[in-house]
Amino acid sequence: MTDSERSIPPGWYEEPGSARTRWWDGEAWTDDVRDSDASPGRKRKAQLWIALGVVLFLALGIGFLFIGPGILW
Repeated sequence: MTDSERSIPPGWYEEPGSARTRWWDGEAWTDDVRDSDASPGRKRKAQLWIALGVVLFLALGIGFLFIGPGILW
């Protein structure tokens, strides 16, 4: 094991020349693999939910600012 491998935190990393990712446990590569496109879908879904929450928060905030507390009733 090289010094640079010791400082790499555990996580999923792309395999060079492959469409898969492999789990690095912080000390060695494991046999756990998955398709590389598995994680971007989750990330995109999370980003959409966050954006929706921000829009809802802003809409309620602007409504509260201009209409007053009556917007909630």
